[in-house]
Amino acid sequence: MPRAVMQWPCATCTRIPPSIRPTNGLRAVVEESNTVESPGAMLRRAREARKLSPEDITRRMNWLPCYVAIIERDDYAALRRPTFARGYVRAYGKFLGMAEAPLMAAFDQVAGDMAGPGPVRRVVPAGSARQTQLLQIGLGVVLLALLVAGLWWWRGSAADTVAVLEMVNTVTV
Repeated sequence: MPRAVMQWPCATCTRIPPSIRPTNGLRAVVEESNTVESPGAMLRRAREARKLSPEDITRRMNWLPCYVAIIERDDYAALRRPTFARGYVRAYGKFLGMAEAPLMAAFDQVAGDMAGPGPVRRVVPAGSARQTQLLQIGLGVVLLALLVAGLWWWRGSAADTVAVLEMVNTVTV
């Protein structure tokens, strides 16, 4: 049984989420569900409580015009960068002064695969580790050679200084 009839918030957003069944033109019927309140509904309720329009949010957060509508209807795949949906929801909630934990819990429940980036693993090509190791060894050898050359030069200049001093001492005595 339908719960409410709402005006489609953004004519430029053409994706229709599965929970909304189009009826005629730009109107849609939201189907009844017995799940936890969605993050989009929570955000819309908070925005309306602060008497802000979607255009106000769009302008203040510097978003594309239909992002507010997309987020409020929980259609994260319609975003230009769906992988950033979690950040958009968090930023929108923070802007409205909402508690982050319940909002993110609702997002995780609704978004599923987009809920988090998952573990980040560094992919290193097989030959890359070997090349890095060889580079470190080569750099160590070059530094050691420079150190030996510097010591050899310093010892040689010290010996020359001693020889010059001995010549000076023999001539003056």
